Amino acid sequence: MKYTQIVKKLTGGGSHLTRLGILHKSAEKVGRKANAVLNSEFLVLQSIAILLVVIGHGKDASISLFSDWFPIYSFHVPLFLFISGYFYRENYEESVGSFIHKKFRTWLVPYFAWRLAYGLLMTVLVSSGILHYGETFHLAAYFLDPWMKDDSFKLMLPAWMIPTMFLLQLCFIGIRRLFSFLHDKKEGVVFALAVLIGLGGVVLANRGFQTGPLLTVARVAFLLPVYHFGYLYKKVLEKRDRAGNLLYFGLLFTVQFILLKCCHNLKLNVYSGQFSDFILLPYLSTVTGILFWLRVSKILAKSIGSSRIVRLIGQNTWTVMMHHALVFFAINFMLFLLKEPFNLTGFNVGSFQKNLWYTYSPGEPRFALFYVVAGVAVPLLIKYIWEKLICWLDQKTAVQGPKTQDMDTKERSYAK
Repeated sequence: MKYTQIVKKLTGGGSHLTRLGILHKSAEKVGRKANAVLNSEFLVLQSIAILLVVIGHGKDASISLFSDWFPIYSFHVPLFLFISGYFYRENYEESVGSFIHKKFRTWLVPYFAWRLAYGLLMTVLVSSGILHYGETFHLAAYFLDPWMKDDSFKLMLPAWMIPTMFLLQLCFIGIRRLFSFLHDKKEGVVFALAVLIGLGGVVLANRGFQTGPLLTVARVAFLLPVYHFGYLYKKVLEKRDRAGNLLYFGLLFTVQFILLKCCHNLKLNVYSGQFSDFILLPYLSTVTGILFWLRVSKILAKSIGSSRIVRLIGQNTWTVMMHHALVFFAINFMLFLLKEPFNLTGFNVGSFQKNLWYTYSPGEPRFALFYVVAGVAVPLLIKYIWEKLICWLDQKTAVQGPKTQDMDTKERSYAK
């Protein structure tokens, strides 16, 4: 096969002959993302959601953010599902196959690509004795852990939500398609069914049915009505959400006070399938937490909704989610290497080697703030540089167009 034929295969030929196809498509994707018109309120909410995740993993980093009233672990995972449900579109149901293919290609393919990288990294770290948690790479852990149990590749543990959300969206669109066949797709009925499924998942998890594949079932079941709540908010509730801030927060804090007074501990653990024995409590604390930050986002959007930093964070939540644990490890590993030369007496080597979320505290717990800032900033900075590099390379290859076209013309004339 001639050189130009190979290039055409890679690029699709024609006007794209002078560009490497994959590179050009990536550059176009970056351009679309940069020029997208976004919902400023939900952009702020997405930014807050990922910040809350990293803050929670950083032992709160002495940043309260109303966590005394709305504990981070009482709603922060469901908050992502609420946001995702808000952006669900009914036209997805017109071609379920295309919807599944798109989610598989944009979610699971990158997820398993990173999973391979993290699996190999964990193999090096565990085999060398640097880390005493997690496992070395093996196919069972690579393919089955995301669906079956606690993740063996601990450094990418925060990304457990990606396969869970993939399955959840399949369930959601499947239920809606079923009601379409029955000619009875009333949102109230569909939501009621989702709530029943969710409560059933909580009951099963509380009775010990949250091991192996049942753990994934419990996660999906619990989060299903939260996802539908996001969709329902956009379709029905958002236009009615016009209560004044004083009335809104007054009622919300009153309800939250009652929950805290009566139930004390509002925290839930979707990752391990651990919920309160009062099966309604996980949903009550989820709703109050979501409604609180939803209104805060609405207020903040007026002043920071157009901020480039907010846009960068809000559009790249999966990047931060996937990689902030690695940043925590990198900080700890650097301190581990500096412990002896600089006599870092407060650095606990045992905790570093056994605890993914260990944070060094040199007599001051607020030092964890540096982990949080780095956990957000480093993945975003790398992503920003990567996207700039893609666009630069795309422009660079485009400049070579005329020369390559001349080569193609000459080669065809020689063939004649």
